[in-house]
Parts: sequence; C-alpha cells; structure tokens
Amino acid sequence: MVGLIGRQWIGTRPAIVLLRCTIQLNQAQFRLECCGPQGELPAEAAFHAVQRAGMHAGVPSNARPLMQLTANFTLDELTRTTTGLPNVPNRSERAALLALAEHVLQPLRDALGQPVRVTSGFRSTAVNRAVGGVPSSQHRSGQAADIHVSGMSAMALARRIVALGLPFDQLIEEFGQWVHVSYGPLQRRQQLIAVRREGRTRYLQGVM
Repeated sequence: MVGLIGRQWIGTRPAIVLLRCTIQLNQAQFRLECCGPQGELPAEAAFHAVQRAGMHAGVPSNARPLMQLTANFTLDELTRTTTGLPNVPNRSERAALLALAEHVLQPLRDALGQPVRVTSGFRSTAVNRAVGGVPSSQHRSGQAADIHVSGMSAMALARRIVALGLPFDQLIEEFGQWVHVSYGPLQRRQQLIAVRREGRTRYLQGVM
C-alpha cells in the first residue's frame, strides 16, 4: 500500500488528493482510491489526479482506477477498451453501469455460478466511433454490456437470461458469438437475434 499526496484543482479551488495505490501484479493494474476534503472525487478529477501524482511515484501514467461495483464486477472491467482511446464515464454513466451490474450482471453470475466475461461495456464517443457503434448505442450511456460465458453458446446464455426473469431492457444474441444485454428505465424486455445476410446486419425477433 503506497500513500501519495497530489494537488488537483476542482472548480476554482485546489484540493489535496490522497491516492492509495495497491498494485495487482497478476493483472498489471493499479487500484486507486481518490478522495479529497469533501470525500470521493468525481471520476474525471480523480483520473487526472492519478495521472499527475502517479507519474512522480513510479505509477504508470496509463494506470486505470478500479472501483468494485458488485461482488464480481469492477468499473475497470466495464470500461476497458483495446482502442487506446480515453474511456472515462461521467457520474450518470457510472450510475448506469452500477445499475447494470447490480440488476443484471451480478444476478446472472450468481445464478450461473461461474464468471461472466464482459467484452465491451461503457464506450466514450471516441471509442464508440472507433469500434463502429451507432450513436444511439446503450453502450454510450453505460446501460449495456456485451458478455459471454465459457462453455455456453451465445444462444444458451441469452435464453438463460430470459428464463431467469432478469429485468433487462434489451437482449441481443449477436452472430452466435456473444450476448448484448442492457438495463434501463424502459425495461422493454426486447429480445433479438443479430445475423449477417448479404453483407448487412439484420435483426430477428425472439431468442426463445
């Protein structure tokens, strides 16, 4: 456990930021908890404080803050991207990710008794554009995740989610490879199958 003190401007006043860093060697990541005089810092301020203070203490500038959302899901897991582009959710987007984890992902993991792997969660505008996502994608708001489970087909996973009665908004079995699942205020319980036909993506109704 390494304690670092950094100075970060929040609004029009400076605040002392305490960074507690725990190195996770097995994942080559850093757990960073950021707080100021008024408690936890907003994600954006904390992220920049981490970068500035961390560089003076041997912490890589690309270290990512981890936040435990539920027993088995972290903020890092739901914001990870291979694009190399910034992907830091704001407060409302973090709240949406928390709701998704609490109401869908963690109950699913508990029911299956095995890990649920997230291949894509929150996407910033730049990340969403880079991966070819549509502007209206629920990934942009933090409401959706693409998932898979080892040893289960995408269709079997989609059907299990429906059978469990989880309160999803949208569920898409995509190309026989992964499942897109979202949680939001509408709770449409929409079920779709994405297939490629004649070079285009088409959506079929229902997974059951």
